Amino acid sequence: MQYSVQGTDGKSYGPVDMATLQQWAQQGRVFPHSIVINHANSQSIRASQMPELGLGAANPYAAPPAQVQYPRPDHGPQRTGLVGETHLGRVIFRSIIAVVLCVAFPVGGMISGAYCLYYGINAFAHKDKNAVACLLISLGAVAFVAIYTLVKMSHGVSPLVGGN
Repeated sequence: MQYSVQGTDGKSYGPVDMATLQQWAQQGRVFPHSIVINHANSQSIRASQMPELGLGAANPYAAPPAQVQYPRPDHGPQRTGLVGETHLGRVIFRSIIAVVLCVAFPVGGMISGAYCLYYGINAFAHKDKNAVACLLISLGAVAFVAIYTLVKMSHGVSPLVGGN
């Protein structure tokens, strides 16, 4: 059977087998109050309710140590779904907002474009697999907003008001 543990950092660690789970309990990585998910039946229980972990006699409400390192600290649940929940989604969303906003309010488009560029750079910092695409899209949006604003300004339109 496979198990996962809800860590004190809110991330899920696993799936692992019972031997690994017992080893984590012995190393102080699983606490009596930790939530353990049994993948065979999707049941969630406290670790103190699992006799095979030997944590039943301990106080299930005791506070965990401040620093706990799990064997795989970077493998928490991945956020997927909505467009704004990934770096690429954030960059695309901010690019669209920047381009649309620059028509009515060029300064707003520049501010939104700056956020877009921030998310493009942030994708590199988090080693996102779409980091290059994020950066190119964000740079394209910023370039469009800058060129559009300069063209409007050359026609006498204030960058604070926008308009046609």
